[in-house]
Amino acid sequence: MIARYSLQPCNLLFLAAFCAALAAALPASSAASTAQPVAATQAFVQTLPDKLRTHVQLSFVSDSRFGFDWVPGTRPGVSLGELNDTQRDALRDVLRSVMSPAGAQAAEAIVIVEKALGEIEGNPGFRDPGRYWLTVFGEPSNGKIWGLRFEGHHLSANFTLNGDKVLSATPSFFGSNPETVPSGPHKGLRPIAAKESRAWALYDSLTPEQRERARSGGGLFGGFKTSSGTRTFDAGAPDGLPASAMTAPQREKLSALIDAYVSLAKEDFAARYRSEVVSGEAGTLYFHWRGAEKQGEAFFYRIQGRRLMIEHDAHDGALHVHSIWRDKDLDFGGAAYR
Repeated sequence: MIARYSLQPCNLLFLAAFCAALAAALPASSAASTAQPVAATQAFVQTLPDKLRTHVQLSFVSDSRFGFDWVPGTRPGVSLGELNDTQRDALRDVLRSVMSPAGAQAAEAIVIVEKALGEIEGNPGFRDPGRYWLTVFGEPSNGKIWGLRFEGHHLSANFTLNGDKVLSATPSFFGSNPETVPSGPHKGLRPIAAKESRAWALYDSLTPEQRERARSGGGLFGGFKTSSGTRTFDAGAPDGLPASAMTAPQREKLSALIDAYVSLAKEDFAARYRSEVVSGEAGTLYFHWRGAEKQGEAFFYRIQGRRLMIEHDAHDGALHVHSIWRDKDLDFGGAAYR
């Protein structure tokens, strides 16, 4: 049974300030962080007292590295609720060293939405923005293979690195409930808006015949083909409309939708991934759609290639959204590291 996590009053005050600081950071400059992963992670670890330092670092070969999830609960590592202002700033530098500005802002926004969800549900003790954990796997050092995860409800950002070079940014899960914050100081905040708007732009561009083909196969909201806590996956044959049956403008929209996922990672990794994987997968991709014909209703889409897998569901009237990006060959750094 998962133990409940509780915050002391001082930490509750800190988290209120933390969420306010995150909100203020969301419209900040889009310039990429100059922090490098090894230095940023080492600096964060050095801010921690010995007790927390022993919690944050696990072996690179620990089974915990593969136990990613996106439901509420405790995680190994060090949580936001255990950190002071200095440590929180150092943790943010770590995130910005492996994510693009858009990716770091999306992760920060998910923490804010968790706080908003607690207020909406009247259960702030359960929907706790302190329950997001950073875990380091192995030794962050130049010339060494190591891993990093930032995870909590609706978020699992997993990275495998060789020194400062990001080898893998998958599995990657970003979700939000509500999809759009309806009121309060964060009204209108949408952590993963591009994954929705670009999907609708593609679906709306399809002809009736293409839509029928996109809807072929699979079942309505039968769940993701991939699942949490798995080192790799076997998704079987793809469903839906092949990219080869799309027009050139439609294929551009498909590429833009994929990039809503890839572009959340650090730009040098994202550029390599676009060139080596997305372009290479172009001839194998399929687009599958189930559910709504218009925005505001529940829907699901999947993009599947030989190795690339993207799945997104929007349920509860499209107010509750989940999205996952996986790579059969590259998850957790690839077969050599899992």
